[in-house]
Amino acid sequence: MSIESGRGLAFELRGVRIQAPSDVITPSIAEALSTGAYEAEEARIVSRALKTGDRVLEIGSGLGFVSTLIARDERVASLVAIEADPRLAKRAASTLALNGCANAEVMNAILAPAASAGDMAVFYQRPDFWMSSMFETDVPYDRAVKVPVLPLNEMLLSRSINCIVCDIEGGEVGLLKGADMSGVDRVIVELHDHITGLSGVSELFEDMQRKGFAYDPRCSEGTVVLFRRLGYCEDRRPYGAI
Repeated sequence: MSIESGRGLAFELRGVRIQAPSDVITPSIAEALSTGAYEAEEARIVSRALKTGDRVLEIGSGLGFVSTLIARDERVASLVAIEADPRLAKRAASTLALNGCANAEVMNAILAPAASAGDMAVFYQRPDFWMSSMFETDVPYDRAVKVPVLPLNEMLLSRSINCIVCDIEGGEVGLLKGADMSGVDRVIVELHDHITGLSGVSELFEDMQRKGFAYDPRCSEGTVVLFRRLGYCEDRRPYGAI
């Protein structure tokens, strides 16, 4: 349930406190936050998939809800959260601070497998921020902003990332295809077939298989799927176990 406060709209989901200006929270987003539907699948899967000592890279932090769930989890050693939308990068950092998470860092950037210093990319901001993306598509946008580009592969290596959480409105196919995930054992990714088409979904699954990952139906839910590195866990499990 949302309330009006001196600092904007306030919500609480799964014990995570969120505050944001009313110009960021449209009616449809407010409804999802109020009902608990906001990022519900991703939140459930993340809680099931995290392991002790995880060093997590979250690509697409939004308001910082899932970021906070990750950072406050006692199993997580560190979190680097990347958000392309400048409006949301500030909100994610604010949400983490509001919930007392000190082991997380938020960066306003777009990731590419390789990038050079000074590289920039265009990001399209839309009224409902969860529709914003790197693609023009046929959905009208309010502004096209330039955002710094950082090298994904360098970050995976330098931060010793072993778990990736990715929700970037269709950018997942190209980004993960070029990623060197030799040190990663789990990838949680939200699919966006309305942008990539089923061919993009197929391309992503094929690429993850080539990289040594398997789709894990034990934790996946709807459009949010978990890939585990083969050999990372037992191939068989007791009925009902995760």
